[in-house]
Amino acid sequence: DDGCGGSCGACGMDETCESGLCESICVPACDDKNCGDDGCGGVCGSCEENEECQDGACVTTVCTPQCLNKVCGTDDGCGGICGLPDCTLNTNKCTLYVNENAALAAGNGGSWDEATKNLQYALVVAAAGSKSCETIEIWVAAGTYRPSETGDRNASFVLADNVHLLGGFKGNETKASLAQPQTHHTHLSGDLSGNDDVDKWPDALSENSYTLVTAKGLGPSSVISGFIIQSAQNDGGTQSGGGMYLQSSSTQVSHVEFFQNTVVCTANECGGGGVFIDGGSPAFTDVNVYDNSVRTSGEHSGGGGVYIKNSSASFRDVELDGNAVKNLSGSSLYRGGGGAYVHCNDQQKTGICSPAFYNVLISHNESGNHGNAF
Repeated sequence: DDGCGGSCGACGMDETCESGLCESICVPACDDKNCGDDGCGGVCGSCEENEECQDGACVTTVCTPQCLNKVCGTDDGCGGICGLPDCTLNTNKCTLYVNENAALAAGNGGSWDEATKNLQYALVVAAAGSKSCETIEIWVAAGTYRPSETGDRNASFVLADNVHLLGGFKGNETKASLAQPQTHHTHLSGDLSGNDDVDKWPDALSENSYTLVTAKGLGPSSVISGFIIQSAQNDGGTQSGGGMYLQSSSTQVSHVEFFQNTVVCTANECGGGGVFIDGGSPAFTDVNVYDNSVRTSGEHSGGGGVYIKNSSASFRDVELDGNAVKNLSGSSLYRGGGGAYVHCNDQQKTGICSPAFYNVLISHNESGNHGNAF
């Protein structure tokens, strides 16, 4: 407007007159964009509260859970709950509950309703102890538990003093005495990849755990009961003890089955497909050791079911059935004991080598060398 009813001039087709000046018309650049700068001082749209704009698109905000030093099952700050292994179990309880089918993704282990799925973590927490509990019991519901979820063959379930590891629960019991291992089968499995073919045992187990359960330097307050321990293949590391390795321990083992564990042994004084015992006075009660094997080329080696070295272990109401020792190569000197092998080479030094057997059935064991049974 020139103030006299006319105009000062005309702008081009792609311009507009703003305060007497011709300005280019801005066309918002929002094609294929749901948010962000439109190129004209505006925005192409807005995102939801839990989203952020990235390259013109609304994406869900990445929230970092805050679980350090928090108890499992509490709010993680991102709309979820704290889960293992970042949080800690509730150690104010004298009983920890483990259930692979737990309803919560990450329970605190304080009850069956809040059971944790992670047996390894429960063992670590229990081993740390509690000021209010002389003994911590870990109740494990029926299912299959592996020592590693990442394929670590060296991982093992490690026992501790004053910790009772108990299997055979349905998942609603209120007393340990209500566990029924024969009904509610609780497996500690070395089949880390979950692909074992039992018909091909003891071959094709090269991805399996070396040793499933370990006890070192423990007293009789360490307890394991109510499990089926199976599918280990110890062809590395100690080359001893597929199902269980005990060293200088007096662990109490009851209502346990050792099944289809194997050891490949090229050293001397090694073996124990089911169990290897080195020193101590562990007690085995109501235990079945069956279909375990040792393949060996070492001297003083074998024990398809059990290898006992310089120990006063006791066995009561035990079955050693269907275990085997096979010769890999070379001389068969001092190899054998399809059911059990007892080796006392330090008796004069330690004075401890008097294993005892009460009501023990030894049957259908095999040795390619010496002593099918013993």
